Amino acid sequence: MIDDENGNEITMDGIIKALKLKKVRKTAGYDRVPSEMLRDGGGVVASLPYQLFNKCWKSHRVPIDWCKAFIVPLYKGKGSRQFCTYYRPISLLNVVDKLYVKIIIERIVNDIENKI
Repeated sequence: MIDDENGNEITMDGIIKALKLKKVRKTAGYDRVPSEMLRDGGGVVASLPYQLFNKCWKSHRVPIDWCKAFIVPLYKGKGSRQFCTYYRPISLLNVVDKLYVKIIIERIVNDIENKI
């Protein structure tokens, strides 16, 4: 995923690879972007995160919205629905941010494997 000719630029191939590994049929997060839209959009859709991810990578900053989440109570499946002790919280995160994180993790893993 690291393009050595252009420094540490995130490549389109890296984004498309991460999109193919994206789980679908998951609830959209804070951004309300469904995973299917990113995964099935192909190169046309991948060009938008390509520009954004490289800007984030070079500036060492991410959009503030990537730090937000919807926290939703999820019923555990047993006990009374009237008591909060029978619920657990789940955080619905930004789908675009999760894609960026997946790419960064892949870079870190590759870097570590190359050094071992």
